[in-house]
Amino acid sequence: MLTRLDLRFFKCFELLRLPLAPLTLLTGLNASGKSSVLQALVLLHQTMREHEWTTRLALNGAGVRLGTMPDVVDEVFGRRSFEIALMDDEDTCGWTFEGDRRDMSMAVQQVSVNGRTIEAPQSLRYLLPSDTAVGEAAHRLFHGIECGLVSMNPSSWLSSPLPVDWYEECESTRSIGVPNYWDAEALTAALDAAPISLASWRDLETAARGRCPDLTFSPTCFEPLRGHPFGAGAAQALLSRLTILHDFKNCFDNRGQRTPEGHETYRKHFTGKKAWFSDSSDTEKADFRRDLTFPHPANAGETLFCTWHGKVKTPQLRVHFSWPVHAAEPLYVVYVGPKITKR
Repeated sequence: MLTRLDLRFFKCFELLRLPLAPLTLLTGLNASGKSSVLQALVLLHQTMREHEWTTRLALNGAGVRLGTMPDVVDEVFGRRSFEIALMDDEDTCGWTFEGDRRDMSMAVQQVSVNGRTIEAPQSLRYLLPSDTAVGEAAHRLFHGIECGLVSMNPSSWLSSPLPVDWYEECESTRSIGVPNYWDAEALTAALDAAPISLASWRDLETAARGRCPDLTFSPTCFEPLRGHPFGAGAAQALLSRLTILHDFKNCFDNRGQRTPEGHETYRKHFTGKKAWFSDSSDTEKADFRRDLTFPHPANAGETLFCTWHGKVKTPQLRVHFSWPVHAAEPLYVVYVGPKITKR
C-alpha cells in the first residue's frame, strides 16, 4: 500500500509531502490543489498503462488531459521540470520529468529508488519494483532459469527483448532482456530450439555433461543427489551454475591470461553478497576438512581439497570444484548435491 506522495514544482505545489492511509480525505478551498494531487497519480498510471516502456510522461491520455509543459510546471525562475515520488512500506520511487514549453509529454530525466539515482533511464518503469509477469520472468532469468513471455497482438508489448533492471542494495544495478514473443511462428521456433526440460537428477547429469564438455566431472559427482527430492527449478539453477563455470574455464587468451569477459564473469558471479560462487570460511575448512576432501578424478590414490563451491539457496545445494581455475589445467567438478557444511 502507498504510504506517502511527494510532489515538487508540480502545478501549484512548490513542495508537498502527503501521508497516505487506506482512506485518505482531501479537503481545501477551491484551487488549493486537491485535484492536482490526484492528477499526479493519474499521469503515472495512464502513461504506464498505455505506453509501458516509454521514456516520456504522457500529459494527455484516457485518464486526464493537462495540456503542455507550462500547464503542469511552476515556471518560477524558468523551471522546466517537476518531481513525483511514491513510498510504500518497503520502497521509495521517485521520477524527475523535464520538458519544453510546447511539449505535450515530458522526458524522464532521472529515476531514483531507495536513494539510488539513475540519469536518463531507458523507460518510465526503470528500476520500478514489479510483481507482474515481466518482473517474475526477469527474476527467473537473473537466477539462471530460462524464461520468456508471450504477449497478445495487438498490445503495447510488441518488442523484444523487454529491458528490466534490478536494483540491489549496496550493489550495482543488474540489467537483463526478457525474451518476448507475439508471433506464432517465432514462438514455435523458440520452443523447438529450447533445451529439453529437466525431469530428474539424471536428466540434469546428462545435460550438464553434454553442455559443459570442458569441465572434468568426477564419475560419482552427481551421486549425492540420488534420493534427494527432485525440483525442476533447483535442477535448472544447478545447470546454470555449471554452465557459468564452464564458460569461465574458457575465458583465457592464447597466453593463458584471463580475458575481459572472464574478469566480468568473475566480478558478476564470484564476488559480492549475491555471488553464485564463493570459498568456504576458515572455520568450515577446519571443521569439515574431511567432508571437503574428494578423490582425485584423474589420479588414483590422490585427493583434492575443494572448498570453492557454487550455491543454490532453495533448497541448499552445492557444486564443489577445484580452484584456482587455469587455462592449461582441468577444472574438476567433484560434488553436486546437498550442502556439506551444515551445522
